[in-house]
Amino acid sequence: KNFLFGRLRRLSLGAADFAKKAGFYPFYKPIYETLRRPFYELLCPRGIQCIEAEGMQIYVDGRDYVIASDLITYGSYEKEESDFVCKYLEPGMVFADVGANVGCFSLKAARKVGAGGRVYAFEPDPHNFDLLSRSIRANHLSQVIPVPKLVSNQTTDCRFFLSPGVVSSADWFSKWI
Repeated sequence: KNFLFGRLRRLSLGAADFAKKAGFYPFYKPIYETLRRPFYELLCPRGIQCIEAEGMQIYVDGRDYVIASDLITYGSYEKEESDFVCKYLEPGMVFADVGANVGCFSLKAARKVGAGGRVYAFEPDPHNFDLLSRSIRANHLSQVIPVPKLVSNQTTDCRFFLSPGVVSSADWFSKWI
């Protein structure tokens, strides 16, 4: 399966590049996005995987169609956004990743702030927190402090709900809602 998925990944990336150069990417993208999920579910690796993405070891759950599928398929997740954030980070700075998930932003920020900086990675979901912690250890990033807490603009009790069927997604609601 991993061999087939790797072949499919290279084929889809090549087709996307061709579509962009040929000028029909707007027509290609909806077709690709429609077919991507069924192919991913059919061929994706199952269970916990340690993958290499952007020069880092990241632990993901193969069932995660959102973040893991992008990391496995494209080798990155929200690359433009994380590059933008990291552009402003310098050695010795402090960075807070609120909703760190498996650590894509945290790990990248840790490389920028270096050993003299700090990255606080807040992730309330126990499953994702475990994957985040594994990724931090795998990359030997002692400047990343994982925090298993939900962050809010309020001090209150709340309920934290894991989204059924989506490994990387959760939501929280105040007790008054």
